Formats: sequence, structure tokens, C-alpha cells
Amino acid sequence: MKNSQHDIKNLITHIYECQKKIILNKHFIKELELLGEDTTNLDNEIRELEQKISVYKSELRKNYEYAY
Repeated sequence: MKNSQHDIKNLITHIYECQKKIILNKHFIKELELLGEDTTNLDNEIRELEQKISVYKSELRKNYEYAY
């Protein structure tokens, strides 16, 4: 039980970290667009982070289901 609670907390932490990175990247994208710079790398990183969040959420659902 403790192990699954730890795993759940870990997954939630990973989701929050990804969300923070997405917010930062979006901020950087706005700044770069004002300067006329290329934002392809940041856009790709956002997509990768969103995919990670999706994986973490599915793992969270699976672990949460068996936690009780």
C-alpha cells in the first residue's frame, strides 16, 4: 500500500513538472515569436511533454484503481 501511494505521488509530481515546463516553454515561444525566431524545437518539446503527461495519467489511473 505504501509503495503504491509513493508511486501515485511520484506520478503526480511528474505531471506537475511537465506542466510547469509547458508553461515556461509557451512563455519562451511568445518571446521568440516577438523577435521573429524559430519556435519549432519548443513546440516539439511541448508535444513530447503532453505525451508524457498522457502516459503518466494512464499510469496514475491504473495505480489509483488498485490503491484501494
